[in-house]
Amino acid sequence: MAIAKTDTEVYRACDARGNVRHGLILTVSDQLGNRGIGEAAPLPGYSSETLDNAADALADFSYGDLPSFDPAKPWRSQMLQTLAPVAAKIPSAAFAIETAWLDLCGRSNGASVASLLAASDTVEGRTIEVNGVIERDELSRSEAVELAENLVDEGINRIKIKIGPPFSIDEDVQLLTDLRRRFGDKICIRLDANGGWSLGEAQRALDALCGFDIDYCEQPVSTADLPRFSHPTVPLAADESLRDLETTAELLGCESDDLEWYLAGESGLETDERNDGRSRACSVFVLKPMVSGGVLRCERLAAAASKQGIGVVVTHLFDGPVAHSACCEFAASLAPPPLPCGLAQHRFHDSWATKTPHIGRAMISSADRHGLGINLKSVPR
Repeated sequence: MAIAKTDTEVYRACDARGNVRHGLILTVSDQLGNRGIGEAAPLPGYSSETLDNAADALADFSYGDLPSFDPAKPWRSQMLQTLAPVAAKIPSAAFAIETAWLDLCGRSNGASVASLLAASDTVEGRTIEVNGVIERDELSRSEAVELAENLVDEGINRIKIKIGPPFSIDEDVQLLTDLRRRFGDKICIRLDANGGWSLGEAQRALDALCGFDIDYCEQPVSTADLPRFSHPTVPLAADESLRDLETTAELLGCESDDLEWYLAGESGLETDERNDGRSRACSVFVLKPMVSGGVLRCERLAAAASKQGIGVVVTHLFDGPVAHSACCEFAASLAPPPLPCGLAQHRFHDSWATKTPHIGRAMISSADRHGLGINLKSVPR
């Protein structure tokens, strides 16, 4: 399968509050006219690269180096090795190239991307629960509870709540008190502090919050501090920490050089037994293919995490429907299955005429169509 043509198109999506999200849609075509699409959308303030960096990487990449898809050959390691230089520097571009290639392979072989990744058609139609999100911003406690009621009415009973600065620990406790008083144990609560606390503040906060039956608290402290967290009273999840190779290696109990080779498809990965403080610091990995350099690298992270008893959650980066669909296909392909994922519809979706077909009521599923399962007719400008 030789790539005969490529094209990129810039999109501009807006949410109801006037926030803008830019990204790039990559289209690749083979000599028979089959097409595949991918998306690069680094998030300002979160991603390490810019949109211009991604555009340059997509323009400079040698698409002729991409392997042909042959299930009898080690296509995974070939793709990982081919994309490793891009993934290390411009992960969103690597994700776009990989997604477009997988979409093209799926369409050409009459299979969904999830089926290609799982090497089985039994994953088609597999469903995965999703969580809703309460981004408090300037919401009052009563407004936050009302938003939770709306999510529950939609069938979403697992809710992630943004906590930490600028809110005080007392304010966080008051909100969780209101939520438990209103819903009891009918909802599962996840927390996300976005690295806003110091180690000492985080320990005090989690001690105050542990009585509310918390599923996990995502990124309570900075990237480098997470492995230093010992004996947390609430299970912890790594998000921002996974952007850093050395911190990720520390959480897995391995050497960073070994992890780098492993993610590049070059070798297996040896990790310490899950019996030391480094592993206990984290119970969940929050995987974002747009940030990690694609679903194949995330697949390897998930496998390494599973060996350490660490669960995984797949989530988006406020992506458009192409990247969002790729994340859904990836989540549906995983074995063991992921924990309920952060792949519900988000606030930028209304800008798109093409919707993500994988999103259902309180869950996502793999496509029952070939490739990513979507036909992108236009992009917002």
